[in-house]
Amino acid sequence: MVTRTIQRSLIVLLAFVVSGLLPGRAPVYAASRFSNDRITGSAIYRERIALTPAAVFEATLEDASRADAAAKVIKKVRRKNPGQVPIAFEIPYDPRRIDSRGTYVLRASIYEDGRLRFTSTRAYPVLTHGHGSKVMVVMRGTSGDAGRGRARAHALAPHPHRKT
Repeated sequence: MVTRTIQRSLIVLLAFVVSGLLPGRAPVYAASRFSNDRITGSAIYRERIALTPAAVFEATLEDASRADAAAKVIKKVRRKNPGQVPIAFEIPYDPRRIDSRGTYVLRASIYEDGRLRFTSTRAYPVLTHGHGSKVMVVMRGTSGDAGRGRARAHALAPHPHRKT
């Protein structure tokens, strides 16, 4: 009987230690990989261009709270061969790094063969100031599009039938 009481007491004590709820101690939060805190969304672009298997999708959660400094990356996720749009994504994050007074934004890009192919042209607010954790990101093609560089160079080259 005494042994059973001691076992129960140890189990309760262990539960308090693990949860961080001992008197006088602040709760201990699990690391982000164990947290359910995440941003979910999808990314699209309007151009009618298929991605190749070499494509890499990248989404970034950034702290944009300071107007006098570049946004600080909180978390970045990369996905090789993401398939075609819409591209679903999720970004798990550590809630301890989020200040409710701060401003947090999400940006997305697609690279192909190391070249930037599509990118979001604006920052999408998330998490604070009434913004949630779900987002739809619209990206636009960049000058790094396959073939576009050659077409532009061709357009700028002198035409054999034009007088210059």
